[in-house]
Amino acid sequence: FAQRRAAMDLMDELRRGTGPEDAMERLKEMGKSDLLVRLDYIRVAKELTRANYVKVVRTIERALAAEDIQALSELRDTLLAQHGLPNRTTLLGRVSEALHRLTLTRFSLTFEQWQDLWTEVSIRHPALTTALKETLTPPKRKILRADGLTLVVYTTGASPESAVFIEVSGGADAQELCEVIRANTGG
Repeated sequence: FAQRRAAMDLMDELRRGTGPEDAMERLKEMGKSDLLVRLDYIRVAKELTRANYVKVVRTIERALAAEDIQALSELRDTLLAQHGLPNRTTLLGRVSEALHRLTLTRFSLTFEQWQDLWTEVSIRHPALTTALKETLTPPKRKILRADGLTLVVYTTGASPESAVFIEVSGGADAQELCEVIRANTGG
C-alpha cells in the first residue's frame, strides 16, 4: 500500500509539472511489483513528462501566481485547441476557475437601465441575443455562456425601477463587457 501511495503522489507531482527528474525510473521500479503502476501509471507518466506538457503547466502556474487575466485567457484558448494534451480537462478547469474568480463582477441596476443595455450586450455577443430577450419578461434568471464569458442576469420585475442583478465573469471578453456596463449605467 505504501508503494502505491508513493506512486500516486509521484503522479500528482507530474500532473502539476513538478515531478522529479528520476520520476520515470522510480515508477518503472515500482511497476516491477505493482501491476497498476506498470500498466497505467507508466503510460500516463510518459505523457506527463513530455516537454510540451511541462511547459504548459509551468506557464499556467506563472499566470495563476501573477493573476494575469490576459495570459490566462490566452492559455484557455490554447488548451481548448490542444486536444492531445494530457490532463487537458483538469488544466482547463483550473484556468477557467481562476478566470471566473479573478474577473467576477456584480452589478445592480434598474430594469429601465437593463432595457437600454441589453441590446449593447447583444451586439457584442450575438449568440446570446435570444436568451437576453427572455430577460425582458421578468421575473427571469438566465445564465448565459459564450467563449470566455459567463453572464448571469436576474430581473425581478417589469417596472422601470425594478432591480436587475448581473454577474459577469470569464476572461478578456468579460472585462470588456464590464466596461460597457459601467459606461452605460454610470457604475
